[in-house]
Amino acid sequence: MDNQLDNLTQILIGVLIGINFLQVGYFYAVRGKADVKRAIAIAVTIATWLVFATLVWHVEAVKNKLGASEFFWLLALLSPFFLLNLCSIRFCSDCGKPWYRHQLFWTRKNCWWCGHRLKK
Repeated sequence: MDNQLDNLTQILIGVLIGINFLQVGYFYAVRGKADVKRAIAIAVTIATWLVFATLVWHVEAVKNKLGASEFFWLLALLSPFFLLNLCSIRFCSDCGKPWYRHQLFWTRKNCWWCGHRLKK
């Protein structure tokens, strides 16, 4: 059995790793406006979600197990996780640092670093 990854799988894994490194680097290292970071967080979350779904679909399609119709079922299955991820990030309007909600039903009201009130 061949354990080598094909080119598209390698590219998709590289894109996922690159997006996430850039996201973490920008959110934590750059002191910027929270509104810009909120917009970028939405775009990055959507891009990561689509690349991950495409990666899973491609890996399974190579094995002849998933067709195009199953890809949409996969998107529907991953949608709750996507929405939970999208709703769990907040940025401080004062210092611009990110805060990720770790509990499902409890959310922090103030920034961990500066104490300023968090907005969604």
